[in-house]
Amino acid sequence: MSRKFYIILFVTVSVILFVFLIQSSYAQYEVEGISMEPTVHQGHYVVTNQWAYLLTDIERFDIVVFSPSDNEEEVLVKRVVALPGEKLKYEDDQLYINGEPVDEPFLKANQKKQPFGLLTGDFELQQLENTYGMEEIPEGYVFVMGDNRLYSRDSRHFGLIEIDEIIGKVKP
Repeated sequence: MSRKFYIILFVTVSVILFVFLIQSSYAQYEVEGISMEPTVHQGHYVVTNQWAYLLTDIERFDIVVFSPSDNEEEVLVKRVVALPGEKLKYEDDQLYINGEPVDEPFLKANQKKQPFGLLTGDFELQQLENTYGMEEIPEGYVFVMGDNRLYSRDSRHFGLIEIDEIIGKVKP
């Protein structure tokens, strides 16, 4: 066989592999519900990089897509608020991690809509039903919440998320 044949074969196989890698790295999901508004709106699609969290650590305030272990058919989009080894508390709409206040600039738009009430009710990690008695987030888990706190079913309700349950990070 000629050299030209091998070049064409190499290019064809390379393109097929490249397309396969791209398709297996990124996925899109339609957002159902208003729990992440105004950051992500109902009916919009989010693109996730399914390999990003394998190559880099999950960081605070990453938006992730995951399937909770209690319902693997359900896919949720939430924001990571607390990481392994951290103590979590909300008081007067202020996030505290390990006793230090942490700013959440993505909540500003929702706070303007809620001038007389709190977006996030007061709680500490160890007070929640699904994390009762826990002093800090255990290794291998994260605490997630929606940006639209008043209308979000999140770790306050279903507990911590295993990092292994995360499908991918939402690509900004």
